[in-house]
Amino acid sequence: MFCVLAVMCMVMALAVTPVCAEYPSKLSARELLKLSLDYCSSMDQSKYINETWDVFNEALENAWKIYNNSGASEVDMTTARGSLEKEKSRLNFVQSDEPEDPLLSFRLLDKNEVVNEMGVGWNLGNTMDGTSND
Repeated sequence: MFCVLAVMCMVMALAVTPVCAEYPSKLSARELLKLSLDYCSSMDQSKYINETWDVFNEALENAWKIYNNSGASEVDMTTARGSLEKEKSRLNFVQSDEPEDPLLSFRLLDKNEVVNEMGVGWNLGNTMDGTSND
């Protein structure tokens, strides 16, 4: 009885799982760096405190140098992207009393761009495994 029930559960799971799920293509370190460079180059300096912007801008310039260096390795590009993203996360906004339109910073991304920008695997729904680090 238990075996029959287990088989039925597996068949039901297969029935609701899409067979031809699309996975994003594997992007090279160069392509990933270019995604970060394009986004970071479009950021508005006036929204950030100068001290944090200066450090970020230095990381951006270094990342462009690596990207434009034909001899740069995959490791160099991955390191440059990591440094750029780290400094981007450290940017501090200028304080303002004016309300901002939340739709101005809204971007439409397809599912592959979301996965690539998050820097994680495709299966985003299984991030909680029920364990604890306590």
